[in-house]
Amino acid sequence: MKKVLIVLLASLSLFTGCEEEIINNPQVNTLEANAGADQQTTTNQQLVLDGSKSKDLMNKAFEYLWTVKSKPENSQASLTDATASSPKFTTDKAGNYVVELKIHNGVFDDTDEVSISVTEVDNLPVGETVILNEDITEERRLVNLIEDP
Repeated sequence: MKKVLIVLLASLSLFTGCEEEIINNPQVNTLEANAGADQQTTTNQQLVLDGSKSKDLMNKAFEYLWTVKSKPENSQASLTDATASSPKFTTDKAGNYVVELKIHNGVFDDTDEVSISVTEVDNLPVGETVILNEDITEERRLVNLIEDP
């Protein structure tokens, strides 16, 4: 009887001494930000950025937040409606701009960047004939003013 009692107590202590296995189901970030393709343009042009291809793989709602991460020195460029999927952005200085898109759903977030390369454009009137009335004696960059296939 003592042996049975000892075996029973030993078995009971083994079962009560084991910790309960805890199974965690960690949540997975299913957000994928997409700020669109890199762009090239000239100064004083308005661009529409496109984050509409961003998604949540679980088809849950999320919010947009665009920020200008870097821009040329003395640039005053900013975004209009930075919480929209497609805000507007006007370039004001030549150089490189980097704009970041962050999408978030209250729990997770994801980011993507778009680079915008901007070159200076001469402010010549479009559509008017430009007459070169002197010899070109130094290297010059001539701009095609009229789209003509």
